[in-house]
Amino acid sequence: MALADIDNPLYASYKKLVEGDEYDGKVWLGLKHENSLIAWRIYEIHVSEVNTSLTAVGTVNVNPEKANLITPHYRIANSNVNFLSQYQNGYLKYPIIYDDVFTDWFGGCENSVDVSLYQYLVDKVADFVGLDIANFKVYESKNSFGI
Repeated sequence: MALADIDNPLYASYKKLVEGDEYDGKVWLGLKHENSLIAWRIYEIHVSEVNTSLTAVGTVNVNPEKANLITPHYRIANSNVNFLSQYQNGYLKYPIIYDDVFTDWFGGCENSVDVSLYQYLVDKVADFVGLDIANFKVYESKNSFGI
């Protein structure tokens, strides 16, 4: 399937995945939205890559003369947080257990209006034939210290 075929009625669920969807009081922004998870991930990777320059002797940080060198770690971490919240918010590898009584597998985001890609796919699993949500790729978060 290509984006040129997105208006085909056979691909209605994929059109909603790309362009966004409102359902059951929830909102999925879509992959095409200007602040989508794809945009945040690209920005994160771009800032990480332009932070260093490749030379014949190795990778170096640029050291400008008569300027202050400011670390991009905060921008990378903020982009990573935005990407992760739109991509996998609601996914927990291990549950949160409160007072040895209550087990929370959703991470407290089940009342959120904006849903992540993971939550959207879980909610709409019947619309995507052959989708195996058990194999959903999960990413680790980055912090402003670069770890």
